[in-house]
Amino acid sequence: MPTDSGFESTVDRQIRKAAERSEFGNLSGSSKPVSDLDATYDPAWWAKRFIWRERAHDRTSELRQAIRAEWPRLRVASDRVGAEVRVGEINEMIGAVNEHLAPGDGIPLVVL
Repeated sequence: MPTDSGFESTVDRQIRKAAERSEFGNLSGSSKPVSDLDATYDPAWWAKRFIWRERAHDRTSELRQAIRAEWPRLRVASDRVGAEVRVGEINEMIGAVNEHLAPGDGIPLVVL
């Protein structure tokens, strides 16, 4: 990108070359509307999002602990049908928690 002084900065050159290599085509959120674009400005937006993310990670930690505590009992349960029902319930909880997390931060589903 030429500037008023007629030269391209290092950063502008790197961006231009990356764009020429189509490195911006597969970014997450590409071709999607910007969330909260029409929301009114809230000066504490960053703090609210931080707290929301931390609570989501707290729920993840609590659920991971619950799974670790319950998993040994489910593996040796004599009531196979009851264990499978409980695994289904756990997987529903995992899905609910994972909806609020970034990809890769979620909990994998439980399989007997």
